[in-house]
Amino acid sequence: MLLNRADALMVAADVLLEEREHSSANSAAAAVAVIAGIAAADALCGVTLGRRSRGEDHRQAIELLRQATPDDPGPVAALTRLLDVKDQAHYGTNLVKREDAVAAVQRAHGLIAAAKAARAR
Repeated sequence: MLLNRADALMVAADVLLEEREHSSANSAAAAVAVIAGIAAADALCGVTLGRRSRGEDHRQAIELLRQATPDDPGPVAALTRLLDVKDQAHYGTNLVKREDAVAAVQRAHGLIAAAKAARAR
């Protein structure tokens, strides 16, 4: 369920990333990518550990994700960087730069791929 939601969110993030007429499209793409990345990280933890982070601080999920992927630092790095852009993308008064939005979308796609790979094992 979480992985399906992450996939659906990424469809929206990809569309927003292609939008060039709205000045806030990059921020919206990054915001959606953050939500998708969190869902993918939760799915990955659920598949590998049988539990996911339930705290209000999404950074608590980083340690759980580290436990879920002890041999692969990529998912932890991706989630950490997504959470670094979360406040600006969701609440910031400054718009997210295009390159930062592209990076956020790529990181979320990477987390989804990692969750799918874990599920396939």
